[in-house]
Amino acid sequence: MAYGTLAGLDPAHGLYTSFFPGLIYFIIGSSKHNSFGVFAVISMMVASARYRIIPENGHNQYSIDEHKNTSHHINDNNTLNLGTVLTPHQVVASLTFATGMFSLLLAVLNASFLSLLISDQVSAGYTAGAGIHVFSAQINKILGIKVNRHSGPFKLLYLYKDLIYNITSSEWIPCVMSAVTFVVLIFFKEFLNPVIAKHSRFTVPIPSDLIVIVVGTLFSHYLNLSTFSVEMVGEIPSGIPSPTLPNLHLIPHIFGDAISISIVAYCISMSLGKLFAKKHHYALDANQELFALGAMQSISSIFGCIPASAAIGRSMLLESSGCRSQFASLIASLILLVVIYLIGPLLRDLPVAILSVIIVVALKGILKQIGDVKFLWHISKADFVRKQFEILKQKKRFFVLL
Repeated sequence: MAYGTLAGLDPAHGLYTSFFPGLIYFIIGSSKHNSFGVFAVISMMVASARYRIIPENGHNQYSIDEHKNTSHHINDNNTLNLGTVLTPHQVVASLTFATGMFSLLLAVLNASFLSLLISDQVSAGYTAGAGIHVFSAQINKILGIKVNRHSGPFKLLYLYKDLIYNITSSEWIPCVMSAVTFVVLIFFKEFLNPVIAKHSRFTVPIPSDLIVIVVGTLFSHYLNLSTFSVEMVGEIPSGIPSPTLPNLHLIPHIFGDAISISIVAYCISMSLGKLFAKKHHYALDANQELFALGAMQSISSIFGCIPASAAIGRSMLLESSGCRSQFASLIASLILLVVIYLIGPLLRDLPVAILSVIIVVALKGILKQIGDVKFLWHISKADFVRKQFEILKQKKRFFVLL
């Protein structure tokens, strides 16, 4: 739900993305431990495309002619040239579909060598930088401050300038709620769970995120905090959305974003998959993973899903809990189905500040990569030669097939 809002959509889209992709990957994936769904970095990339097409002020940056497939930089109150209302859901659905189509194209061309083109160092730097952007995007929600959304170069500096200028207008209720949530999450994740794991056989961590969501929702509901300028999640529709075909006329305007998301999602998923495959001694088919990602994105796009990726936290939790196959993902998807139909609507009084704090705490592992700079400065030259050799081998296979 938190990553659904991070992508610029309703929280329900985060639930859909945690249900459909995992169900599809269960059928065609080759990793036994990867858990697919929403991921912070991907959500941030989706938000960038979504707000470029439909900024927060509600006006399109593009008027799309469904006959000519051209675009013009005008403001037209979210309406296509033919009179069709353009919604954020349509933009993201088209983006997810384009991401899937590009992944399938790469799978057909046997282009799985792409995962070798992005080194661990580049991947770490990219995700750490993205983590800073994700963290920055949550500050105004944690403090209850209204700020304008910026785009283009130096947007982060403009954001912090707005935060500093508007710091006196922050609301005390979201601030206190965020502080309490942060302390509780840190206590569970950094102190209590490690102690329990060390001194008992109970290896599954206490679900602190779930605890703060339930307590925060009950607290907000019975104290009626929505009347005190506290932003709430709002209505979450019950059930699965009706399948809707993506607007293909949007694809030329977001295809560059789709390429980037496709490559990043594949590299993240392969990095995690290789880690688990090596540890548990089984084979991981790189091209099958690419095909699985493509099919997953293409099919789930008609149900309002955000582009999915293997999520580090959930995948690590599955592996540490002792799962041995993707049957665990099937069980997780079925539980989410219950949430979507029965529990989701009960969370309308959940404060957005709590979701933002959950995102910030979850970014700890990503932001810690910034401290690896000193170590990366002394990386072995032999590793570089070996990596280039592997890339050349994979490129040869790719061009022979092409």
